[in-house]
Parts: sequence; structure tokens; C-alpha cells
Amino acid sequence: MAALGLSWSSDDLPCNLGELSREAAALCLEAASEGLAAAQHEVGVCYSEGRGVEKDEREAVRWFRRAANQGHPWGQFSLGCAYAEGLGVEKDLGEVFRLFGLAANSGHTWASYNLGLIYDRGLGVERDEELALLWATRAAEGGLDHAQRALGWVDGKPPASERRGAARA
Repeated sequence: MAALGLSWSSDDLPCNLGELSREAAALCLEAASEGLAAAQHEVGVCYSEGRGVEKDEREAVRWFRRAANQGHPWGQFSLGCAYAEGLGVEKDLGEVFRLFGLAANSGHTWASYNLGLIYDRGLGVERDEELALLWATRAAEGGLDHAQRALGWVDGKPPASERRGAARA
């Protein structure tokens, strides 16, 4: 997500698609066609990355949208990423913000972190440091290493000065 300076990692996808065969992609497509949201998202990833199928960004968006419409947080996030980059759809910061918000409110840590970046940088919204910190903190509390490092956390914990009950000077 370089264009907006937002961030995510394929390491955090729900499965390892690097080894996905055409046969596995076909089975996933069958489950997706039957309406399984997680499979719909995975099919979208397959088309987005060209794993087991011919790479097709528009087809990826179609599957991400199906998963997102069922409330699947990864589907919402991935569709938001497509809107952020203009991959298979026109760039639309309003849709990025809406979709990341839906995913973040379902506990998706990458969506939370990216909402923090959106607020921090004022990307399509008024810059708001408090909301930036709130969303980055939610991502960090959810265990997202990127957010923890950005906030200066060590070993998954905020600095001592920010912990509840810390002595005040």
C-alpha cells in the first residue's frame, strides 16, 4: 500500500497462499461460490496475487466485495486496500476509510493501524492526533507488531510511563 503510505503484511493473511496449487484454488473457489465468506476472501487473494489462477485485479475485487458484504473483516480490509491503490477499482479514499472502519470495528488490527495512519496524516479526513493514537493503540493492544513499534512499545507492552497505575512525577 505504498501510494498512500499505509501498511499491511501478507504474513498476516489467514493462510499461506504461496504454496496454493490450481487444485486447491479450485476447491477454495467452490466453497466461495457456495457463499463461505472466508473462502471468498481467499479467492480474492488468489486473483490479486495470481496464485493458482491468472492474476486479475477486477476479479479479486469482486470476491473481496462478496466477503466484505457478509461482514468478513479481511474482506473489508482487502477491499479497502484495493480502493487505496486503485487496483481493480478507482481510487476512493472515502471507501478506504469506510471499509477500514468496518474492519477495525470488528477487531482487525491492520485496519485499526491504517486508520491511525489515515488520521495521523489527514488522508481524506481532518488530521486528528487523538484518533490516530486511539486506532494505533487498538492495533498495538491487538498484538500488531507494526503498531507496537510505532508507539514505542517493548515486548508487547507500552512504555512504563504510559501504563495504568504508573507513578506520576
